[in-house]
Amino acid sequence: MDYENEFNPFEERKSVIRRWKNHANLNITETKEIIDKAKQLLKYGIKSKDALHLSCAVCNNCDYFITTDDFLIQNLLNYEEIKVINPLNFLSIMEN
Repeated sequence: MDYENEFNPFEERKSVIRRWKNHANLNITETKEIIDKAKQLLKYGIKSKDALHLSCAVCNNCDYFITTDDFLIQNLLNYEEIKVINPLNFLSIMEN
């Protein structure tokens, strides 16, 4: 995420992401498992950076991958290793 954020042309967004990172419970570093899983995820037609983010979540046994990217959600609708979901649907699940 740090690498991707450095190329963000919007300073305010860059700053928000840096501050958000301070609240993270886990800092994930690259492993062969993550890279291999990301390569597999590319077969779903998603972008390489999205595949890396998602791979990190899968390889660390997350239950949900929360995103506002409708393309990503649709392409991984039936993906069984993790539930790819938008924030509103996630909140709805958590409230029940």
